[in-house]
Amino acid sequence: MKKSLERGDTLIIKELDRIGRNQTELKKEWQYFRDNEINVRVLDLPALNINYDDENIKPLANMISNIIFEVMSWKAQNERETIRKRQAEGIAIARAKNIKFGRPKIEIPSNFEAIFRQWKNGEITATKGIELTGLKRNKFYDFAKIYESEVLKNEKSKFKK
Repeated sequence: MKKSLERGDTLIIKELDRIGRNQTELKKEWQYFRDNEINVRVLDLPALNINYDDENIKPLANMISNIIFEVMSWKAQNERETIRKRQAEGIAIARAKNIKFGRPKIEIPSNFEAIFRQWKNGEITATKGIELTGLKRNKFYDFAKIYESEVLKNEKSKFKK
């Protein structure tokens, strides 16, 4: 987006924290807009708005917007840190209660061994095996790899004894 903005253009954003994740990033981006004389409109903070077209109020507007910017960028970073802290606390509480995150683990279907052997013997296609097991293609092949490496190795070791 920054590459498409030119001197005198106006960037309109809803909130100050949309231009950076922390106070350092916010300052860096804000300085970029100032250096390139890109007008910035922050809908939630009209006092921050800089208009480089008006030479009479430019110095005063810059001073006021700098003060407001410092306070608001600190506030934005503080809010983000508070959110992260609360999130970490919530995750820790959930883990202490043995709450699992992510997708539920997919179990190997009970008919997988028979279908896998039919597929390996060329009796059915992989597509038919996928259909019969009700698995998605990638899971079918994941389970096939696991089955081949673990189960078939055990069978081969029995014959060596």
